[in-house]
Amino acid sequence: MHQEGTVISDQKQDQQQKLPPQETQVSIPQEDTQKEIQEDTQKDMQQYTYKDEQKAKQEVKQDDNQKNNQENKDGSDVIVSRIPAIGDSEQVIIVSVLSASSYKANLCAYEKINGKWEEVFSNIPAVVGRNGVDKQREGDGKSPTGIFSFGTAFGTEKKPMGVKMPYRQTTDHDYWIDDVNSPDYNKWVTYEGDPKERWNSFEKLRIPAYKYAVVINYNVTNIEPGKGSAIFLHIWQGPNKGTSGCTAVSEENMLKILKWLDPNKKPIIIQGTQSWINSLTK
Repeated sequence: MHQEGTVISDQKQDQQQKLPPQETQVSIPQEDTQKEIQEDTQKDMQQYTYKDEQKAKQEVKQDDNQKNNQENKDGSDVIVSRIPAIGDSEQVIIVSVLSASSYKANLCAYEKINGKWEEVFSNIPAVVGRNGVDKQREGDGKSPTGIFSFGTAFGTEKKPMGVKMPYRQTTDHDYWIDDVNSPDYNKWVTYEGDPKERWNSFEKLRIPAYKYAVVINYNVTNIEPGKGSAIFLHIWQGPNKGTSGCTAVSEENMLKILKWLDPNKKPIIIQGTQSWINSLTK
C-alpha cells in the first residue's frame, strides 16, 4: 500500500510538471472598463455623425444644384421673370448699386428667348453718378432710379456693324441742352452758330466718352425743367470715377451691349439700389 501510494504521488507530480504555465490575469476595475467602452462608443458615434452630416450636406447641395438647373432651364429663377413692371419688354438691363450713395455699380442683361428668360451678360462693372442714385434735380451728380426705355444710339464713330438700334453719328455742331431756362432743355440740338450765345449751359456730344452711347429716356416726355437732363449709357473714364448722372461701362462692354440691343424687343433699363430692385419683384 505504501509503495502504490508513492507511485500515484509521483505520477501526480509528473502531470503537474507537464501542465502549461497558467497565464497571469490582471484584475481591471469595472468602472475603468465601462469608461473605455463609453469613450470608444462616443468616438465611433462622432465619426459616424460627421460622415453622415457631410453626406447629408452633399445630398442637399446636389438637390439645390438640380433645382437651380431646372429653374434656370425654364427661366423661372431669373429676376426679371418676377418683375411685373417690365411689361412686354424682352430685353432688360439691370444696373444695381449697394447703397444710394455709391457710384460703383453692377450691370446684368437679360433676354427673353423662345419664351424663356436668359441672362446674357452678367456682373459687368459699371459706374453711375458720382453721388450715387435717386436723382432729384439738375446738377446733383446722381443717376435716376427707375425703369426707362432707350432712345437713339449715337457716337463719334460711324455706326458699328451689328448695331440694330437707330444710330446717329455726331458732329461738332451737336449739343444736348441742360439750360433749365431754355425751351431746348433736355433735347438734342444741332446748331452751327455760337452755342454760348444761345444757351447758358449745354453739353457737346462729340467727345471721347460718347464714342459709343445710347440715350436713356429720362425726363424726355413732358419734360420738367431742372429735373435732370442728358442721361445716357456711355463709355466710362474708368472704374473709379463716377459720372455727372449717366451710367457708364468700358468701351468693350459698351460696344457689346450696343450690338445686343434690339428695338424690336423693346429694351429697357432698370437702375437703383439692389434693395429697391428687389422690391419690384413679386
